Amino acid sequence: LQAHTQTTSSPLVTTDWLAAQLGSPLLPCAARVWWMLRLCGFDNCFVLDGGWRKWCKEGRAVSSEPTCWPPGSFPIRPRPHLLADKQQVQAALGDNKTLLLHALPPPVFSGALKVFARAGRIPGSRNVFVALALVMLGCDNVALYDGSLAEWTADPALPMETDFPQ
Repeated sequence: LQAHTQTTSSPLVTTDWLAAQLGSPLLPCAARVWWMLRLCGFDNCFVLDGGWRKWCKEGRAVSSEPTCWPPGSFPIRPRPHLLADKQQVQAALGDNKTLLLHALPPPVFSGALKVFARAGRIPGSRNVFVALALVMLGCDNVALYDGSLAEWTADPALPMETDFPQ
């Protein structure tokens, strides 16, 4: 980011361009970039409302020309409290003070669509497809399980649940 004139005072807008190109709603790339920038201490980042498809459908300006920007200053200020690891998620199972949110699309949550090693969700989790909305609404006690279902489902000892018999 620093090489592309990004500074902590200049806003950055992320889009779901890759998901739009692949025709997949299962790639929440823009939200992931937004979260990772917050993890690095950068708050001046936004997700394009409506996404890349809407932007193009409205006839807004786009370009495929490469751009050249002078270097900027982008100091990293890590916020480790915005991440949860597998052990923290395991500890949260059955803890009525912790709400586990599954931020992938409903077909992945229900187990109807198998994207990872095993179908379904972490037991007790609730589906909130746009978890970034929680932060936008002022919830500040939100952490992302960075290993996600890719790590969780790869371990057959960890529990899973679905809406369908397996």
